[in-house]
Amino acid sequence: MRITVSLILLLSLAPFCLQGQELSRKEASKAKVKSVSVFETNVSDKKAKPILESMNRYDESGNLLEILEKDKNGVVTLHESYEYNSEGQKSVEIQYEPDGKIKKKNVFKYSDGLRSERQTFDKNGALISQRKYVYEFNK
Repeated sequence: MRITVSLILLLSLAPFCLQGQELSRKEASKAKVKSVSVFETNVSDKKAKPILESMNRYDESGNLLEILEKDKNGVVTLHESYEYNSEGQKSVEIQYEPDGKIKKKNVFKYSDGLRSERQTFDKNGALISQRKYVYEFNK
């Protein structure tokens, strides 16, 4: 009896555990997902309308192209977009201000299939930081 009650409780909570997770590239590609939008409605207010909480956009290969998240008042808390190279590796990541203007931009470079560098640019396009990746390999 305890196992049945525990199993029912676990299964009833499963959808809440999955909420807010973005799809993997494989999942999005296989299901041919173009976007996922999450709306929340305050059901205690009978006149409440659904409010967009988050939106993720994907390309045909399942790559995440854009993330948009808003708070309960509809104010943007996170907005990022991504571009990918021909190998499916993230090549550009842009972070936006709540008003939609560019906050900063990361550009990624690769060598032999491995990330070798990340350059960060400010909203005016000036280089503000550079990160180099150095790999050591087992023989």
